[in-house]
Amino acid sequence: MWPTIAPEGCKETSGGTMTNPGSMALPFRSGKMKSPGIAGVWTRHGPKTVLEPKLMSVQMELSRIIISEVNDQQVVYLKEVEGDRTFPILIGLFEATSIDRRVKHHPSPRPLTHDLLVAAVELLGGELQDVVISELKEHTYFATLRVQKDGEIVEIDARPSDAIAVAVTCEPNLPIYVAEDVLESVLG
Repeated sequence: MWPTIAPEGCKETSGGTMTNPGSMALPFRSGKMKSPGIAGVWTRHGPKTVLEPKLMSVQMELSRIIISEVNDQQVVYLKEVEGDRTFPILIGLFEATSIDRRVKHHPSPRPLTHDLLVAAVELLGGELQDVVISELKEHTYFATLRVQKDGEIVEIDARPSDAIAVAVTCEPNLPIYVAEDVLESVLG
């Protein structure tokens, strides 16, 4: 069960939808409501009490992948779904290749790491919901994979590159969100 005390930076509301000013409620793929944010969403079932983050996230989509054979660092660009901002993330060659393979629909003879993770979550009764790139600390991004299991959301700490690779491995692809304050700190 999720905690009944609101984590720091959140306020408790009731009703089952998010009323976060400047943000919008986003439907679960299963039809329930969620609002991704810095600390995620906490749901207490029963009277459908939802704790909403004060900070909002922006939905992004994969825009470009730059794979360099001479550099150790590859770049993925996320583009704002309802806007013009783009967001670059430096990633490793393995993750860039995995993302590129999935985007181009190149099959692998055996499951790769991200395929294995998606299959394991599904076989254990979870449903991957979305990816949230939630923090930037000391030049390092932090992300979470959000999984619905038994009516609750479980957040799994992940590197953004792995989270994006999982997002494009899922059918349909998972939504990707970036916290507004992360966008502002990177893009100004």
